[in-house]
Amino acid sequence: MFEDVSNLPAHAPINWKAQADRFVEYIRQESNGVMHRLPNGHVHFTAFLEGEGQELITYGAITLGQLLRGEDVESLLPSLADYFQDDYGIYQNRIGDRRSEYWYLMYVNALAASITRLALADDRGSVDRVYRSMVRLRELAHQIDYNFDDQGYDFEHGRPFTDNDAFRQPDTVGGYAFLMQFAYEMFGEDSFRKEAEIGLDKYLSFAENPWYEIPSGAMACLATARMNATGSKFPMEKAIGFALDSTQGSLHKGKWGSEEINGLMRGWRGHTREEASSMAYSLETWVLLPYLLPVVRYEPSLAREIGKYALHASCNARMFFSDQLPEGSQARPDLSAAVPYEALHKERDGHSPYAAGDFFGQKSIYGGALTLWWGAIIRQTSDPYVLGLNVTKTDFLNPSADEIYLYYNPHGERVEIVDEIGDRAVDLYDFTTGTLLHKGVSGHATLVIEPDQALIVKWLPSA
Repeated sequence: MFEDVSNLPAHAPINWKAQADRFVEYIRQESNGVMHRLPNGHVHFTAFLEGEGQELITYGAITLGQLLRGEDVESLLPSLADYFQDDYGIYQNRIGDRRSEYWYLMYVNALAASITRLALADDRGSVDRVYRSMVRLRELAHQIDYNFDDQGYDFEHGRPFTDNDAFRQPDTVGGYAFLMQFAYEMFGEDSFRKEAEIGLDKYLSFAENPWYEIPSGAMACLATARMNATGSKFPMEKAIGFALDSTQGSLHKGKWGSEEINGLMRGWRGHTREEASSMAYSLETWVLLPYLLPVVRYEPSLAREIGKYALHASCNARMFFSDQLPEGSQARPDLSAAVPYEALHKERDGHSPYAAGDFFGQKSIYGGALTLWWGAIIRQTSDPYVLGLNVTKTDFLNPSADEIYLYYNPHGERVEIVDEIGDRAVDLYDFTTGTLLHKGVSGHATLVIEPDQALIVKWLPSA
């Protein structure tokens, strides 16, 4: 996976909280044309900076991101119901959609379910819509006998569709397993857990990586860890291997021009491997980490590997922003640097890499929305290369108030890093050994991390 990549990236990570602050400030100003209101008064967002319309993939990621940041989303919550297609009993990406690609279907339902669980758990109508969606997904899976090797599903005609064989999405069964486990956690019905086990067994039984789009594989990683922690025995290493696969899967490694691309993600399988390998996408790069970090909560032995991946990705994803590249190496340097490009191309017009869009616009709101998630889970410490990574905040299957942080030391020597604690008094424990590291500390704390090792620290309110 990442063993052949140098521990220390060429660049230090940018401040992801500051980047998230900049993004949300820009999109929430209606004068910038991203946020708009429908005739019913509900707030929605365009998918692209230069675009129009509204999609759940954008609205959901923004709303969930602001929830993760602890911000007030009261004005956004009524909009979620607009994406529920009552005729078919399921959430769709666009208002009034009659069919959906499979990866969209799983991802947007995960967004809708997570928003509901975190912010609308007391609203009976919202909870009922999630339940109906999960039941409809279960019916769909039964109809197709769990074979998602098509492009998507046509709800109007009640059957799968495939416009082009290159668009078949067999990895969707991994995203389905996540949603069924989510339904089990939320509603407690054993039938949902059984579905999750069937789906995950089929996903992890593929002899070769079934990757089409990384969101399904990302969600499958968290589903595997959580289900193993509650009684299952699925191969965790295989789930991680599918997600961090540079040979058949999504992961990029190496250099484009003089820039490292380790940790960036291909967009989709492509018509050929060469085509897939010629681009990296911002949404796909940002969506994996939030689902992968909580794995450490259940599988601490994977902390070093996940920490190293997270460091490289957080360093190299800076190139999706126009103020991180020369003007000649991007398509629209005149557009706001607060919003990332949708894609990074291996080469264009003699420049490598080259930042631009793909199909519908240059700057991606639906991808940039995930910087809000990154800003909520990535902390800077006194060492620019040692990040504090929150492994509980995006555990959507098992939300809790626990604060557990992963620190990976990429240096060749032991380091002492200082992390800000805040005004409260906390006890810090080594999560793996249970050893007390600090008692009743506030303000800041010093942590010692061995070379090329990870430290997992649990923060508890001091008695």
